[in-house]
Parts: sequence; structure tokens; C-alpha cells
Amino acid sequence: AVYSVGSNYLVQGSDIKKNIQAMKSLDFSVSHELFMTPTAKHCDVIFPSTSCLERDDIITPATNHLFFSNKVIDPLFECKNDYDIFCELSERLGFLEKFSENRSAEEWLDVFIKESVIPDGEAFKRSGIFDGGAHRRIGLKPFIEDPLANPLPTPSGKIEISSTVLQEAGLERNPVCRISLPGEEFPLRLITPHPRYRTNSTNGNIPWFLQKEEQVLLVNPVDAEKRNISDSQTAVVYNDLGRIHIKTALSEDILPGVVCLPQGMWPVLDENETDIAGSANILTSTIPTEPSGGARTHSVFVEIAAL
Repeated sequence: AVYSVGSNYLVQGSDIKKNIQAMKSLDFSVSHELFMTPTAKHCDVIFPSTSCLERDDIITPATNHLFFSNKVIDPLFECKNDYDIFCELSERLGFLEKFSENRSAEEWLDVFIKESVIPDGEAFKRSGIFDGGAHRRIGLKPFIEDPLANPLPTPSGKIEISSTVLQEAGLERNPVCRISLPGEEFPLRLITPHPRYRTNSTNGNIPWFLQKEEQVLLVNPVDAEKRNISDSQTAVVYNDLGRIHIKTALSEDILPGVVCLPQGMWPVLDENETDIAGSANILTSTIPTEPSGGARTHSVFVEIAAL
């Protein structure tokens, strides 16, 4: 089973077609959603959840601030906060009190604020911003100030450029640059950056945002000429995982040997399982990098051809 909250995995997960098959193989699947996303479409049960305009919340940005997101309107129609959905389910399963500790979502927010360094919770809610200061923080500051009192979790307790731990694991003791190289079959490196008008897959279903930034494949003119591809032509970009039909945009802003397709577009598969929307994760692999186990988003290789 899968219980999906705050996620659109069938857009944002690598190898979308593989994950669609995985979803189809499940016994049961649930999603909390505002929209009928590709992930929600493959779920047995969809709970309509609130947007940020329909609930109070505390937001933790990348900077050293806290934001309070004030509710603008009450939840519309049958939408509920994620927390309230969990409470109703836990009540039916017989452990509401253990799960909620008899607190509403608003009461939990008050608890979090009270237990934090915020001096005035009501002022924080009114202003919406708490500035934690220390915006020029230093990494490993305790170690730098007193290495003996604050050793690092390494064999020497110090910053190690040459690592015996990596050597014992069968890897290079010293840092080396390992670059994956294309093969003859798929000679172009595909990069998938964030677009300007989507946040990952959010806004990927709203025409106003789609009109602001057309989904196109950026190709260097040198690579296009080799393949008889012209500007604004529909081409196929493909590898051993999938195929995408996408409009091209020729530009010298991208290096030869590299093509660019912004990530986050919702896939639309035709009868041949070819994506016609430009969803980059049709072409990305679930096999992780080694030894870090990271995503291989920018080490995917493809070929393109005119249609």
C-alpha cells in the first residue's frame, strides 16, 4: 500500500513509467490532494485537502527565519486539513487521543510557538515573520572555535581530506572527480533544472503559468544541425527508459553535447506510452549514484531526432 501526502511522485519521481506500473501493482493507495494530479489519478481514495489559504501554519524557509502563514478563508466544500484527516482516521481506528493528545491543529501551533525562542506568539502571528538573526552562520563553528572540545565524527576527530573510512570501503582514499560519460547510442547529456513558473510540479496544471513559460527542449545549434533539427520543430528525445515528443528551442546558451528540459511538467502518455507534455522524469533512472545513493538527475543521457 501507499499513503501519499504532500507529494506528486508520478511527476517528481525518476522513471515515471516504472512508478506507474508500481502504483498499479498495489493493493491499496491513498492520496491527500487539491488537484487531480498524476499521482492522485492512480490512487483508490483521494481526501480533498486544504490549500495554504485555508489553514494556519508555520513555515520554515531556508533562511534563519520563521513565517506564520495566516488562514485567509475557511476550508471550501469538503476539504480538510491534513491533520484533521489524520485525526478522523485515527478516531475510526481507535487511537484518536493517543495520536492528537486532545489538541487541534491550531492548539499544536500554539504549543510549537510556546516551546520555541519566539518571545511573543501573538505578535508573530500578526507580523507573519520572526527573524532568528545569525544570518552569516559558519559551518562547523563549534569545532573551529575549539577542535579538542568539539571533535568531528571522523577517526581523527578532524576534517579529513584523505579518508581511511572510504579506503576501507573499497573507494578512493583521496577525493577524485568521477564524471559519467555518454555512449554512442545516447550521446547527449540531459539536464533538468527548475523552471521559472513552477515549483517542482506545482502550477503544472494551470494554463496561466503554462502560457508564461513554454515547455521546450533547449538544444545547441551544432547538435541540431547534425540531426537536421530546426528551431521550434517537434522532435523526439529518447533513451532506453522512454520517449518524449517536445518542441525544440535552438540556443547557443547551452553547450554542445547537452540538452535541457525543465523538470516538473505533468506527463501525458499517448497510446504508445510516449509522453507528449515534456515530463523530464520519463527519461531519468531510479538507479542511484554510488556510494552516496543520490539521484542521477543530471547524469542521464539521451538522443534526439526530428519527427
